[in-house]
Amino acid sequence: MLPLRKERVIFMKRNLSIIEVLGFIFIALGFLIPLVTDPKLGTDYAQTAAPFLSTAAFLLLYSANKMQKEELGLQRKELELQREELKQTREVFKEQEYTMDLQRIENTFFNLNSLRLTIIDNINYGSETGLKAMQNVVYSIEYNPTYFESLKGNIIIYVNCIYSILKTLDSSKLKEVDKESLLNTLVLQMTMNELKFINIYLNNTTVDTKSDKRHKINTYFNGYCTELSNEKIIFN
Repeated sequence: MLPLRKERVIFMKRNLSIIEVLGFIFIALGFLIPLVTDPKLGTDYAQTAAPFLSTAAFLLLYSANKMQKEELGLQRKELELQREELKQTREVFKEQEYTMDLQRIENTFFNLNSLRLTIIDNINYGSETGLKAMQNVVYSIEYNPTYFESLKGNIIIYVNCIYSILKTLDSSKLKEVDKESLLNTLVLQMTMNELKFINIYLNNTTVDTKSDKRHKINTYFNGYCTELSNEKIIFN
C-alpha cells in the first residue's frame, strides 16, 4: 500500500530578537516624541529622532532578511522530506510491479505444469496410457537404445513442455529465490520416469548451437535428478 502523505504545516515559533525590540523602540520614540511635546520643542526632537528612525528601519530590514533566510531553510527541509517521500513511493511502486510480475509468471508456470500432466496422460505405448505407458517407454529404451528413434515422439513432446517452463522462468525478471522456488515445485511433482525421460533425451540428442533447449534442460536438471534419484542418472 502507498504510504499516506501527511500534510505538514510549518509554524514559526520564535521570540522577538533584541534587534527587533530596539527597532520598534526607535520607531515608537520617533512617532511619540513630537506628539507629547510643544510644536517648537517637538520639531527639535523630531530632527533628533530622524537618525533613530533610520537606524530602526535598518535593524528591522536586517531582521526581516534573517527571518526570510530561516524560512528558506525550512522550505529546503520540506523539499528534502518531499523527495524522500517520492523515493519511498517509487519503492512501493516497484514492489507492486514485482508482485504483479510474480503473479503473472506463476499463472503461466501452473498452466504449463497442468499441460505437462495432460501430455503424460496422453502418452500411449501398446495398450498402456499415461504414467504406465511412460514407464514402458523408459524400460524399452533402456533395454534397447535403438528404440529411441521410434519412441522419441512422446519424449520430445514432453521435453518441449519442460523447456517452455524453464524458458518462462529464465526469461523472467524474478528474483533467483523465486525462480528456484517454482523450479523446486516442478521437480518435487515429477516422477522418476519423467526424470528418466529427460535423461534419455539428453543422452540421445546432440548439442545444437542454434538452440539452447538441450543446454538449458541439462543445466536445470542435472543436480535435481541426481539428488532425487536413487539410481545413477548420467547427464552429458
